Amino acid sequence: MNMLIIDDDASIRESFQQIIGIFGDTIDSAGNADEAFKLIDTKAYDLIFVDYNLPDKSGLEILKHIKEKLPAAKTTMLTGSPFMKEDIARFAGADHYLQKPFEAAKIMRIINQYRKNK
Repeated sequence: MNMLIIDDDASIRESFQQIIGIFGDTIDSAGNADEAFKLIDTKAYDLIFVDYNLPDKSGLEILKHIKEKLPAAKTTMLTGSPFMKEDIARFAGADHYLQKPFEAAKIMRIINQYRKNK
C-alpha cells in the first residue's frame, strides 16, 4: 500500500514513519504543499494523511488537488486546530479525521481498514 504524510511538523512525519515502519510498510512524506503536489503528481497513493494547517497552503486546498489527481486515494485530515471539526473535514472530501495529538492505534486502525481491501 502506498502512503503519504503531509505535515509541516518533522516530528509528526517521523512518528508516522516509525509507526508504519514497525509493520513493514513505507510512507513518503512532504513538509509543505509544494512537496506534496510534486509527489501527488508523480506517484499513485492509496492513503494520504494531510495536515489542515500548512504554512504555504491549507490542507483543504491539498485535498482538492488529491481528489482531482488521485480520486481513488483515501484521505485523512490531521489537525491540532480546535476550529476544524470532523464534519468540515468530511465535507471537504476527507474520508477520516484525526485530532492532534493522536495515538498510534488510531493511525493503524485507519491503515488496516484499507489494507484489508487491497
